[in-house]
Amino acid sequence: MNGTSIVLATDLSDASVEAARWAQEASERLNLPVTVIYVVSISVANWATGAYDVLETPAIMEDSRAKVSDWYAEATGKAPAESRVLVGHIPVQIRQETEKIDAAMLVLATSAKTRWKQFFLGSTAQSLAHVPPCPVILVRPEEEMGSTTVKEIAVGIDFSSNSIDALAHSAAHARAAGAKIHLVHAGKSPKFMLGLEHLPEEVIQTDYQKWATEQMNDFIGAHADKLEGIEIETHILEDYPSHGLLEFTESNEVDMLVVGRTGHSSLISDTVGDVLLKVLQSVPTTTCIVPAEPAE
Repeated sequence: MNGTSIVLATDLSDASVEAARWAQEASERLNLPVTVIYVVSISVANWATGAYDVLETPAIMEDSRAKVSDWYAEATGKAPAESRVLVGHIPVQIRQETEKIDAAMLVLATSAKTRWKQFFLGSTAQSLAHVPPCPVILVRPEEEMGSTTVKEIAVGIDFSSNSIDALAHSAAHARAAGAKIHLVHAGKSPKFMLGLEHLPEEVIQTDYQKWATEQMNDFIGAHADKLEGIEIETHILEDYPSHGLLEFTESNEVDMLVVGRTGHSSLISDTVGDVLLKVLQSVPTTTCIVPAEPAE
């Protein structure tokens, strides 16, 4: 796992308490310190009147950092390694500070707007999940969630290079927690695609289940070193990716769903209505979005 610390971004709300507990448990599992970030958002009007200069005076900032540390200690029973208070646009400040800290992961709560037993991403979570600066952990803020212990991890696999990054991140959590990994591939062959009707039947892949099973076996074989010593189970679902992943997490006791994030993938795309957003808006468990590693 890359990075040297866990970053918790909080607004000090009740919804963030579960995220703080998740970060603390991850800290103890992975032996990584927790840095808590709180961002004061200032309107353009207040900025023009000099509010930024007042808030950044040393005495006020020191008092603010102490209050953030106290909030974390009350939520988790442990003091954070560091607390940072910033002023500015919330997603921008969190992204910049996360990159400075060399974060192994960024933890934050989703918005607690639960009318139909479904949660919705707040603008900050949505922005950071769309272009993650590091693996982003989105924790549900529901009180009935119970223990934050990770024992069952589902990983969305589309056999792309980004699936490798998601697998590596999942393996680090699984190894530290003694968790089981479920490798889940959801997909299906189109009923018709222009041009295929002109090809010989023997060159057209019609048995999607067979093809996906072969791909999964090859994927596991190629990355066996990452999975050494970890209990795994594979699941091939002949379903659309977003629906298949949601069905799997809803039907099984999954503590964390991990998906890779890239610009072009059968699991993730760059459009607002993409699979990532559909999954994040409805998935009933903590979710981790792993960014693609930069090309060397």
